[in-house]
Amino acid sequence: MNAKSILIIIGGSIFLQVLLSPLRAFLPIELESIFGFLSCFLYAWVCNSKFRNKFASGYIVAIVICGILLIQMPIRIMSFSSTVMTLPDMLIHILGALTFYFFKNLKGYNKYLAVILLFTIPAFMALKGYDLWRNKLDNNTFFGRTSMKEKVEFMGIDAFGKTIHNATFNSKFAVLNFWFIGCKPCLEEFPELERFSKKYKNNPQVSIYAVNLPTKFDEEKDAFKLLTSKGYTFSSFTIDTNFKTNPFAIKSCPTTIILNKNGEIIFKGQLALSEKYLSENL
Repeated sequence: MNAKSILIIIGGSIFLQVLLSPLRAFLPIELESIFGFLSCFLYAWVCNSKFRNKFASGYIVAIVICGILLIQMPIRIMSFSSTVMTLPDMLIHILGALTFYFFKNLKGYNKYLAVILLFTIPAFMALKGYDLWRNKLDNNTFFGRTSMKEKVEFMGIDAFGKTIHNATFNSKFAVLNFWFIGCKPCLEEFPELERFSKKYKNNPQVSIYAVNLPTKFDEEKDAFKLLTSKGYTFSSFTIDTNFKTNPFAIKSCPTTIILNKNGEIIFKGQLALSEKYLSENL
């Protein structure tokens, strides 16, 4: 009978993970993780209410976690590189179940304090943690700052047919925001890039550009037409793929790079963090 109860708890835990997975198609992972934390907490609570006469709460939580691992780990083992981005999400689901354990076993106000403190972890991930994690995976730095000052040879064409290359930014800080047509997060970031560009429009030490990484489906002027249709006024150019495709080794878009006055990469990460870093160096 106990074996049947264990299978029921594990089966329910697996089913809950299957239900949560499609949410990523409709919600950003930040919100899905919070929903997953709360769902696993409540599921552990329900299991404890139903099976508390058979198992201790710690044992029930351990079984719930086994269900989470049984459905998630095989996929991650088979394709770790493609699932590493969502690794914190799995850990947050496990944390949700563990949080119930502390809630159940601590006394008085301590149980509520434990829940609040542990909930700050998914809350932090939603507000900031996932951005830092993405930056680490894409650029090998949590905050974008890099001590490896690397010079990159590049060439591009702006909307007027003018060639843009390393010498264009001599003795200036260059802020380059990389994007491609069809990148929804890139388009969502453009209003912030517009504000950023206007802020430094009259600063002779700074040049700010949106840098289009063309795909094989793009026509020559598509990127510039899109920006014009949206009413953006920031400068832009398209990387010349005849020179070198993706010379900055961009792994995902949007990504912002700052070149110092010597043309060396000193920052590679998010636009919001780049603005703070630029102001510190001016």
